[in-house]
Amino acid sequence: MTGEPARSSGKRRRRAALALAAVAGVAVLLVAAVLLVRQAGGPEEPEAGPAASPQEGGEPRADEEWVRRQVRILTLERMFAEGDPAEILGEASEDTRSALLEGGAVVEDGPGFRVETDPAGWTVADHLGEQGVRPGGVDNAMDALLWENDVTWCGGAAVAGRDFVHAYLDTHEGAFDTQEEYLESIADHVDCGSGATG
Repeated sequence: MTGEPARSSGKRRRRAALALAAVAGVAVLLVAAVLLVRQAGGPEEPEAGPAASPQEGGEPRADEEWVRRQVRILTLERMFAEGDPAEILGEASEDTRSALLEGGAVVEDGPGFRVETDPAGWTVADHLGEQGVRPGGVDNAMDALLWENDVTWCGGAAVAGRDFVHAYLDTHEGAFDTQEEYLESIADHVDCGSGATG
């Protein structure tokens, strides 16, 4: 008689151990599935980077990537205003034109083209699992197009658009805190000023 309760208590312990092992196995599988989804470009929590964190005054901070992108955008926009956008695009390789048009940085506007100055309006793929042009591919294409075309509106010798962008970055990268200050400074540079604000 005493053997029976001991046997059933041993069975209960084995069942409990098996149940615990099964729960642990499911937990491990769930963690692995989450990691695989993140690696494949599934939904992620947005990171609060410098551009997303407001200062005390509520103005968004400007990170280096945002600054470089804005200088390219505003320089190319002015280049399109000063010249023939179709001719400017014609200087680029097929891959460059394709990345700019598919990525939405350059859009057809009636008979011509215009620069989409708000990157939020670009048709880019943010995750590796999506089809489409990556934001970095659009940035590289814009840089390549600026290399092939000159800034001619500031008088003096023509300067390759990419050199014009780098001249600003060499002087002003890290000089300001907010996006608003940078936009004012970049606009001044594109209008052939010193890029100083205030």
